[in-house]
Amino acid sequence: ISDIVSVNDVYYFKSSPSYSQAVNALKSVYGIELRVLSSSPRLFTLIASRRLVERLKTETIPLISYTDGLVYLSNTNSKPILLSELYSVMEELLYGSGSEESLNNVKEKLKSCLEKNIDVFRELELNPAIIDDKEKIKQIPNSIFPSKICKPFEDLIGLLKPESVSKLIDDLVSEYKEDAPWALILYFTEKSNRKDQIKKELGIGKVNDYVKAFKSSDLLDKLVVVLKKVYAQGQRAIDHNLLSFVKKSFGGDIVDDLSWVNKSPLSYCVVCGMPIYEESARFTQYGFSIGARGGTVEIFIPRAKAMANIDSLRDDWKICPFCNFEAGLLSGVSKPPFVIVSFYPGIPVRLLESIYIGTNYSSDVFKKVKEDSYYYDVFVSCGGELRDKVDQNLLISYLSSKVLVPFRFFTGKDMKISTRLSKKDINDLMRYTPLLSIVYLTSPVFISSNIMDIPMEEGRIKVDSVFNYSWMSLSKETKEANYKTLLTLLAYKAKYDTIASICKGSDLENCVSSMVEESDLYYAVDPSLFVISFGLGIGSVMDESKLQEKGPHNPIISHLNFLNFVMEEVSEMGETLSSSINSLALELVNIVKKKSPNPSKYDVIGFFRDGVETFFRTSSLALKKEDRINLAVSDAISSLDNKYSLSDDSKSNLFFALRDIFEKLYDIENNSDRSLAIRIANSLSTWIYLQFLYFGRSGERK
Repeated sequence: ISDIVSVNDVYYFKSSPSYSQAVNALKSVYGIELRVLSSSPRLFTLIASRRLVERLKTETIPLISYTDGLVYLSNTNSKPILLSELYSVMEELLYGSGSEESLNNVKEKLKSCLEKNIDVFRELELNPAIIDDKEKIKQIPNSIFPSKICKPFEDLIGLLKPESVSKLIDDLVSEYKEDAPWALILYFTEKSNRKDQIKKELGIGKVNDYVKAFKSSDLLDKLVVVLKKVYAQGQRAIDHNLLSFVKKSFGGDIVDDLSWVNKSPLSYCVVCGMPIYEESARFTQYGFSIGARGGTVEIFIPRAKAMANIDSLRDDWKICPFCNFEAGLLSGVSKPPFVIVSFYPGIPVRLLESIYIGTNYSSDVFKKVKEDSYYYDVFVSCGGELRDKVDQNLLISYLSSKVLVPFRFFTGKDMKISTRLSKKDINDLMRYTPLLSIVYLTSPVFISSNIMDIPMEEGRIKVDSVFNYSWMSLSKETKEANYKTLLTLLAYKAKYDTIASICKGSDLENCVSSMVEESDLYYAVDPSLFVISFGLGIGSVMDESKLQEKGPHNPIISHLNFLNFVMEEVSEMGETLSSSINSLALELVNIVKKKSPNPSKYDVIGFFRDGVETFFRTSSLALKKEDRINLAVSDAISSLDNKYSLSDDSKSNLFFALRDIFEKLYDIENNSDRSLAIRIANSLSTWIYLQFLYFGRSGERK
């Protein structure tokens, strides 16, 4: 089974010489065989997979979920799965599940709309002539049914079954027929998309005429009959939209006993491109279904500037029932954004059902990783648990080895963003990705706000999003790529937590953005330099008065041990820099602390800056590498000697540490550019000072 990376491999290996004997033994001795159910990767199938697997469990044993389907054990004499059975499960999910909740949601939205100007409708009942009063009723329908809270009936009922729509109409009539019947009448005759059809059925014309000509009670009785005729007709025996979807989405050991779709599509879904064979919701419903702020949805659809009738075209755009369902369900589970965890090549179903992710993580996760603790201990420190069967509000795909995790599990609330992520959102959410990856068995994670995004599968740890930074993953060829990527992601979390504890309010976004920009720049030079990149945020961190206030609990000092460990692990340059900076910092503690119990930052690293100045001042001179390095080292040591009168042993220790650091700066300058090398040198000087503070307070070497 470990050789299988796809359910399609089952067919190949079952007949291969290496496995045929074992497969035949399964059949002849135990009377069981391996079978597969393959599926498409879209979200609707992911949502339905739990029900489909529960259906399979009645007669089979689900074994392993792969990226394109499920492998299960079945009796050799059992009947194959019928495609009509899958159709029934999907139909119940699409039109039956949560219908009462959906009905109540629609009812609440309609009540908010109808009661916005309830006093106007009540006055209209007493005095119909006010329909001509331009002060009270300026424009119909927008003045009495403002578009921000009043949507056409067709955009609200979405996937409600005909009987649910009929009940909704009855409930609304019962509630408003005595108090404000005109609210209901005018909503359907002036606000709905089918108002022309409704008016024709009622035999009415302009609003100013029929309001004064008819009693509201008489008109409302007629309206109920018309509404049920227009909106609550019985559902067809076969839903061609669903029929087309099911036939295209499932394969494997199943028998197709469904009829073919024998009609042409009316249109195509503007979101996913699926053919639409029957009446469906408008595109404007999509944003409200998914719970986007203000119903705003950004999808890349070409628009020509000269199209003056773009609004009318937008109203003609349709979404398929599956996109509508996905959006509506996600609004209750996880408003955008969310993360998709993808297991590769697959995961046992029992294990998939057993992983529980908590909302909190232990602060010792960094310590456990550094100490090379057992994986399970790190798993627990990240909020993970193993239970007999997990009942969490997550979307688990048993047919594509994926889990959709709402970020509210960490934040405790939905993020107020539209359906398109910004860099700020990515920067904020990125700190949770290493915890998710560890809990879900070091799997790749995908940050998304688009419900059509299903990530590609790869056998390595990585983070994908609409904005991809250089440090989100290492290439497959890099030695220990998964381990080093995970360390880098954890280092990002440590740095983010540090900055978040210091930069407050609106400053936080700027601090994090600066840190991310510098991290991306430094990482491209060498992964180890990612650790020392704090951007503008380091200015706040390094405020000496703040360091004194926070004492030994300064956040960056508390994370320094782990960050230094990451520097050592991710590259050869990092190993050299870490060792040299540690040696330099320890020597500085012995030198500086003897004469200055409370030294300033300049007292500690002023000498290094003098060496850096010499190093870059000589970059334009025709000097050999060794000569430039020796000049910089000599000036740095002389500067420190003038201030503290160094011993020969101290000079020797400083020489070797400084030489290694300036050698790396020389390589950085030659492989990138001078300005970037200067920027990195400044970050290194800050890092030396931080190590000095750490050793000065801990009194020990890491």
